[in-house]
Amino acid sequence: MPLKIAIVVHGRFHAFDLGRELIKQGVDLVLLTNYPKRVVQQFGIPQRNVVNCISHGVLSRLINRTAGRRGRAMFEPFLHRWFSTWAAHVLSSVDADMIHAFSGVSEELLHAFEAESAGTQPETENFFAKMKEFLAGGAQ
Repeated sequence: MPLKIAIVVHGRFHAFDLGRELIKQGVDLVLLTNYPKRVVQQFGIPQRNVVNCISHGVLSRLINRTAGRRGRAMFEPFLHRWFSTWAAHVLSSVDADMIHAFSGVSEELLHAFEAESAGTQPETENFFAKMKEFLAGGAQ
């Protein structure tokens, strides 16, 4: 069974390159971004692996182009909370072995999973077993 990894990124950064290379290694990838699927596909990630929040991307780019440096700083916390909350909602129905979230958009996501797993132990043994199995298969 392939390792399932979710990458959460508001924009592109190096996440698209990372995602493409993980797919090449056999990882079942889910990429959450604010880029359109057709744009992400140009970086080598199939559209079926992408969940996007286009409205966030449009508003982010509009603010970047019109609000200036001070305006961007004023709207950034709102935009990050919005994207992180959206990602938490999406990931609540995704059975991922690991989530790689970029720090600017991970606070609400972490709080959501913290609340969901209250009173339970993290599944570290299960994760490490899957990772060991994945790495052993990749070395062949």
